[in-house]
Amino acid sequence: MVGPLAIDTYIPTFYAIGHDFGADQTSVRLTLSVFLFGFVFMMLFYGALSDAFGRRPVILWSLAAYTAASFGAALAPGLESFLIFRGLEGLAAGAGSVISRTIIQEQATGADAQRVPVYIMMVFGLSMAIGPIIGEGLHATLGWRSIFWALGLFGALMFLACYSLLPESLAAGPRRRFHLKTLVTDYRRMLKHPQFLWLVLSFGIAFNGFALYARLAANIVATCLHLPEVVFAGLFIPLARGIMIAVTFSTRAVNRISPARLLRIGYFIMVLASMLSIIFNYVTGAIALWALLPLIFYAIGLAVATLANTNMKLDFFPDNRSVASSLQSVVQTLVFAIASGLVAPFLFDSVIKLAGGTLATFGLGLYCLVLGRKNRPTAVLAG
Repeated sequence: MVGPLAIDTYIPTFYAIGHDFGADQTSVRLTLSVFLFGFVFMMLFYGALSDAFGRRPVILWSLAAYTAASFGAALAPGLESFLIFRGLEGLAAGAGSVISRTIIQEQATGADAQRVPVYIMMVFGLSMAIGPIIGEGLHATLGWRSIFWALGLFGALMFLACYSLLPESLAAGPRRRFHLKTLVTDYRRMLKHPQFLWLVLSFGIAFNGFALYARLAANIVATCLHLPEVVFAGLFIPLARGIMIAVTFSTRAVNRISPARLLRIGYFIMVLASMLSIIFNYVTGAIALWALLPLIFYAIGLAVATLANTNMKLDFFPDNRSVASSLQSVVQTLVFAIASGLVAPFLFDSVIKLAGGTLATFGLGLYCLVLGRKNRPTAVLAG
């Protein structure tokens, strides 16, 4: 969650940052690019580092660095130092999204192992939705620097929580040494596994359909539905409730339904929700919060698919799940960054455009899933 919040909370303050530093908007936007580069780059190494030094130490050190970098950004006297601290913040922010998946596989059992990945997905998506609202509120009352003080405080609280409550999940005994050559070999092996790669790409694109809705929904509420942005918070309760229902169904069905069939059910719900969104908003004229109602059903389908998808991807490499998790996180982040930069600007001013963009995005994800089924070296997707 620290990653999305560090991105979305400060985006509404670009003009204020530029004014304070005497910089143009191109230079200010570079602070986001630097963060994203560090965020994605370091993700490639967190899995292997946690194999060598343990899950808990890497999480704690990354949170400590994130906290220090956030406070540094709050105190930055100029754009140059602000850029440096944003880069450091990005390098530290990706550990949780990578290592958390591995910890779940190692610690959680039974229904918990099925539920937790979905909850992480929900929190990740909702943080993108509420981030701009929190950022605008802090900026309006205390100035843009208060955002980074708040991020630093959040990082410190997460550090204390992990220090007190997070046990080491990596089994005691000999650990894999960190060797760059070995890491490159592992990634090369995964990139040559078409079934794994297409499945990761497919789910990353499908998740992006939800992420686009979550990131743009607050703006849609304000500019298209002419309601206060905070009204979007009214969707949180039915959205969370719908996901919990989907998790309950999936955890009960996972022992009776094959992962491949459960994945198809989730994708079917998502494509139905995408089509329903276009039809519903075209017929009704996109009125009030009902215009965003299909988001709830899309999230339900995504929750069902997440349960099957997580186990299927990581089980391709049971002896190297941490590195597989790193690659999964990198792909998902890159897909989202590309969509945010190239697709989102064309969708933010219309509910119907957003619904159409979500359907097109999901269609691409479904196509990747089909390609994965055509290139399967194993029988994992059979069912």
